[in-house]
Amino acid sequence: MIKPASLREALIRANPHISTSPDNFALFIDEGEVHASLSRAQGWRYQYTLNIVLVDFAGHPDSLFAPLLAWVATHQSDLLQNPDRPKISFEVEILNDQTYDIAIKLKLTESVVISTADGKADGPLMAQHKPEPVIEGMEAPGAGWELYLHGVETDWPITDPDSVKQP
Repeated sequence: MIKPASLREALIRANPHISTSPDNFALFIDEGEVHASLSRAQGWRYQYTLNIVLVDFAGHPDSLFAPLLAWVATHQSDLLQNPDRPKISFEVEILNDQTYDIAIKLKLTESVVISTADGKADGPLMAQHKPEPVIEGMEAPGAGWELYLHGVETDWPITDPDSVKQP
């Protein structure tokens, strides 16, 4: 599975609250399943719930959900396009006026295709993750993106956590 590491990297890169306190940030997988069949098309699909846990998070939740939703748009766009698909769920424990414990759950899938590396039927097998469908005009945050939190333009990626205005 490659999506958890990809999301972890994206959140660390986009949010200094996470990058400066990596011990307060954890990912783990629940309800994992492998879906495969005995068809000629070799491969399988991982289906699982990715749990994201942040403890003592000192940023505004918007500074977490903005990069999270941008990642979802690129790597699991059906969560944003399909009203019948389970959505992103979360729970927050407000610790004080400035810190939270946040738990987020994402229902993710990854499709893997098996082929032979050299195209021959008896060649070595190679597993390859299929790319996700791309929403036209939606790319991962980076150059050219502007982030507004509560109507105030904010650096992207967020480099100064204190610059994010609280509501």
